[in-house]
Amino acid sequence: MPTPSLSGRLLDAGAALRTSRPTWSIPRGTGPAASRRLGLLVAIGILGTIAIVYLALRLTPLSTVQRVTVVGAQGPDAAKIRHEIEQAALGQSTLGFGEGAVHRAVAGTSSITGLTIHTNFPHAVQVEVHQRLAVAAVEDGGKRVAVATDGKLLPDWEVGKLPLIRGGRTADGKVVGGALLAATVLSKAPPELLAHVARVDSGTVVRIANGPALLFRDTERVAAKWAAAVAVLSDRGTAGATWIDLRVPEQPVAGKGAPPGLPSRTAKAGKITSSTDALATAEDRPTDPTASPGDATSGDGQGTGTGTPAAATTSPSTAGATTAGTAASAPTGTTGAGAQATGTGGTGAAAGTTGTSTGASGGASGTTDSGAASTGAAGTGTSGTPGTSGGATAPTSQTTP
Repeated sequence: MPTPSLSGRLLDAGAALRTSRPTWSIPRGTGPAASRRLGLLVAIGILGTIAIVYLALRLTPLSTVQRVTVVGAQGPDAAKIRHEIEQAALGQSTLGFGEGAVHRAVAGTSSITGLTIHTNFPHAVQVEVHQRLAVAAVEDGGKRVAVATDGKLLPDWEVGKLPLIRGGRTADGKVVGGALLAATVLSKAPPELLAHVARVDSGTVVRIANGPALLFRDTERVAAKWAAAVAVLSDRGTAGATWIDLRVPEQPVAGKGAPPGLPSRTAKAGKITSSTDALATAEDRPTDPTASPGDATSGDGQGTGTGTPAAATTSPSTAGATTAGTAASAPTGTTGAGAQATGTGGTGAAAGTTGTSTGASGGASGTTDSGAASTGAAGTGTSGTPGTSGGATAPTSQTTP
């Protein structure tokens, strides 16, 4: 049998391929189930690729923390706090940063209240420190311990030149009573003025080193009172003052000598036009803390003569001036109103002398306090001897037939 030629063999092979089915093929799915399977396979492939890339970045130096920024750390231990945070953050990955390590690094610092951590791919981390700040020191267990603005004790804070809260009491790691009031007052102090505070007495009396005592009186409107203190201290007219009363921030009063006590609740603060006037007014104030403007100390006169009754006439009080009233007569055995005088600035006394004539009366005036009215009772006889009240001479009493 003749051997087929090469061309014949090629033609036979081509025909065989066209007529025969392949031994393998990709199954062709039909319907929504096949589409879902295909979508699932594609999603798995994409997620796998992402996971591989993420692990590659996290486990390699491509995301290693190389720069740490610490903000908000204050106080004498600020440098130590920054160092501990940096050591805990460096070497970690910004893609899988472990915040717990940073929190543990500063867990022993009592002044820190929290941390806020921000990562910035590929190599940066920023840590914000939230911290209590010490404003004073208190005696606790025979040694001085720093006190934060909220009254919490800070044993690891160096006291340094912090102002001392005298007589402060502590309980459960915090100051209580007047010491807590002192911490509240100092919490609003301007840093430039806080540096000059030597101590705090009675909770609200702030003693400035080589300066006056600031009388806050309470913890209301503390920021406004500090602003008023700065304004008064900046005024040259108050040089030499030993105290500044800040009870009314809009009307601070400066004075010399011992700080005054609190006036009665019904007393009204006088109008202060300038710090110089405040200084002068403070020196002339009565020392009785319970006295209020207009209180009077009166004197009495007695008589047995007869006369025509008449009502007393008074004159209004004018701050800084002295005015006199008019005396009137009174019937037998009746005490009538004498001359009145009001004024500020001095204390005077007027005394009447009794006569012997019947039907005549004389006015008598008593001693007066600053800003108070004096009254006297009518007596019989000739007109009384003039007296003085508030630095002015009281007129003689008039007689009636």
